[in-house]
Amino acid sequence: MADADDFDDLAASLRMDPASTGADVGWVRPAQQPRIDRSALVDHALADVPADPDGPLYSHLAQGLALGGLTAVATETPWNSLRDLALPAYQLRVELERIWGIHNAEDWFAVMASMIGFQEFSEAEAMLDARGEAVARGGYTPDDYDGLWRQWLIDRDFDADVYEGTHERLATVTAVDDWLRDCGLLAPDGHVGTIAGYAIEWAVRLARAGHVAGYADEAEAVQMILTARDSAARIFASWTEYAVSVVAGTLLHHDGGWDTIRTAVATLLTVDHSPWRALPFPLSDLPAQEAS
Repeated sequence: MADADDFDDLAASLRMDPASTGADVGWVRPAQQPRIDRSALVDHALADVPADPDGPLYSHLAQGLALGGLTAVATETPWNSLRDLALPAYQLRVELERIWGIHNAEDWFAVMASMIGFQEFSEAEAMLDARGEAVARGGYTPDDYDGLWRQWLIDRDFDADVYEGTHERLATVTAVDDWLRDCGLLAPDGHVGTIAGYAIEWAVRLARAGHVAGYADEAEAVQMILTARDSAARIFASWTEYAVSVVAGTLLHHDGGWDTIRTAVATLLTVDHSPWRALPFPLSDLPAQEAS
């Protein structure tokens, strides 16, 4: 297991630098506040959000676990359980090795630190950053995107082959914007600003999976989830903002399954007993509470 000081150092470094990304990306709260159109989502929602009656429901830990709600609803597992996941321990270890190269506790901690520090998914985040200023000014259109991306790369001294290897993905970003508008998650003129929420959601998933796989004890998994919660509180102001970011990142990194994702996010944002309706979104200045 990782040393307790490692967890303290990680949490402290993220508190000291809320924009800790290690990349040339502007981590600020999105200027555009998404406004959910519930009428466009409610017909896609499930009637139930699975929950563990013995799990945390109202604490900081509950808020942290709720950040992993999209996957929990999609896999029909309790959103507030550290151990009740869709896969058994052995299969989780196989998947952690296959996807993230995690073989032991040290690997798990390193990937967790990278995820919570926003070191992952940097290409898609850079693409969003490249158009961020133009979107903020107003008048941005998808026709501008290719030129903005090319200039973003030039300004940062990337070789021309980086543009050649990435520019076709810009169309996918635009398609995700369109899909989120059609779902009612973005305003008609809205654009995705960051996929930081996707990294946070993955951090919660990996904290739970690492615990079940035997790479972290309960205290270590809880500490990671609370650190992810604190990161979310510095970047987003509402569950809707967070939802846009999580869903956008999911769509940009997975082929297919968009209907399942819409069902999960519709359930979390519209069903009364959903944690995204019952819990306030995390705030960065709340006093510490019991992790229960």
